[in-house]
Amino acid sequence: LQIEIEIMKKNTTAVPVLLTDLENMGFDRKLILIEKCNIAIIGQNWEFLCTLLDTISLEAPDNLLGLKCSLVYCLVVSGDSAKTNDVLLHALHVIEKLYYNDPLPYIIDIIELVHCIGAENASVLKNSIKTLENLWPANKESYDLAIQLGYAYLLLQQPKKAIDFYKQASKLQQAKQEPIVKLVMCSLMLDELDEAESSLDFVKEVFSSLQ
Repeated sequence: LQIEIEIMKKNTTAVPVLLTDLENMGFDRKLILIEKCNIAIIGQNWEFLCTLLDTISLEAPDNLLGLKCSLVYCLVVSGDSAKTNDVLLHALHVIEKLYYNDPLPYIIDIIELVHCIGAENASVLKNSIKTLENLWPANKESYDLAIQLGYAYLLLQQPKKAIDFYKQASKLQQAKQEPIVKLVMCSLMLDELDEAESSLDFVKEVFSSLQ
């Protein structure tokens, strides 16, 4: 309870101390390290986060949550594309190993994180597209996969390719508004005003039907 109170107060200095107390009481050390990483990210305490990630890389190198925190550090702080790609590939390998029966949701989750934070890193985006494209032939019925592929190409300023995947996403989930809105954006980027207006009219119809 005290930890929750301190988090609500955004006291990112006191929380790690309280978490250490829990560790001394016998709570799972890996879990405590991840929680400390989360607090460091919230407080933008990057030096502390770096120290924590060094520890995790030694004690739990295949911890997926730790790898996600490492991706955040690489994308937000270091800007090291090579290191980011290495961490991403490691995380994807861990996912394949842990969730071999159905890795797709977990892959999409970590790629979405990369897209949200690493939107300006072309090298990392190209790597994420390669991963998603390899998954596409066997998962063409996945709405989330189509959305992430469309978004990746949009981030790379390739609206024509993005349109193909947003159209597929729209077919898979006709009630979803995101692919239609993104299709409008792609059309505007290509100066296809008639197509953009047509998509906007469709969006209005969808909104009206939902009211």
